[in-house]
Amino acid sequence: MKTMKQRRIYWGFMFAVGFIMVILQNYVYKGVNNSIVGTMGTGFVVMSLLRMYQFRKIESDPKRKEQYEIMCDEERVVFVANKARSMMFAISVIIEFVVCIVAAIMGEMQISAIFGFVTGVHTLGYLICYGIFNLKY
Repeated sequence: MKTMKQRRIYWGFMFAVGFIMVILQNYVYKGVNNSIVGTMGTGFVVMSLLRMYQFRKIESDPKRKEQYEIMCDEERVVFVANKARSMMFAISVIIEFVVCIVAAIMGEMQISAIFGFVTGVHTLGYLICYGIFNLKY
């Protein structure tokens, strides 16, 4: 059950990140009106706790556990998940690029530079991964 253990580790990490964000909001960003750090942290904590509860319920029932293992390893599910990830990546890069251009037109050069940098990092990361997978497969 390697998949279940990996997912538990991932959601445990998300819980830790969320908890740190909540602590930062309460002690470091105390005077800041914008509480986005604490809100995101609370969301991470709640989602990770819900997922941990779900994993506990799955592991307690052998029939559910077997169905979950089959679902995680099924080729169709993996294919659909990979297609969804790749489509969302393409959409996010296009949106980042459009926001970069619109911000530059509006004269918001700092926002434009940030979105341009993020778009460039995403594209560079994609090209590096593509090159690695092209050599591997």
